[in-house]
Amino acid sequence: MVKRHAEMVRAIHLNAYHHDNGVAAAQRNRLGYKRMILRTGILFLLAFSPSWLSAAENVLVFGGGTLSCGKWLESRNDLATYYQLRQWVFGFVSGTNYSAPRKQSNPPDSEAGVAFIDQYCKNNPLHLLVLAAAALVQETGGPNAEHQWKR
Repeated sequence: MVKRHAEMVRAIHLNAYHHDNGVAAAQRNRLGYKRMILRTGILFLLAFSPSWLSAAENVLVFGGGTLSCGKWLESRNDLATYYQLRQWVFGFVSGTNYSAPRKQSNPPDSEAGVAFIDQYCKNNPLHLLVLAAAALVQETGGPNAEHQWKR
């Protein structure tokens, strides 16, 4: 009976040991998974970071400005996208005016601004939309765009 009791106690301890190792293994797997997600995220950010930065400066750009001028020209086939990109450009001009009150961009009207972006993008289809918007700001009295483009 004592021998049987000792075997049962030993079996309980072994089960607890294996259970603890199972929990520890699960925790290690979750940690490995989290590390893999983190590494993948970092690689993703590094791979796509050039689309976030303007060519002129190290400026973080969000939204429609990260699309190419080619996409701007294609957006005429999708009016919802086109109007979103237009509004992004107008927001960029307004934001630039807000940040540089002494040197305001003042396009004659919204259609003149759009016509400028259209021409810029036809001449520079690989540039990002943010660069076209920066050129619009410069050409209508705002701060210099600090990049070269084909006129």
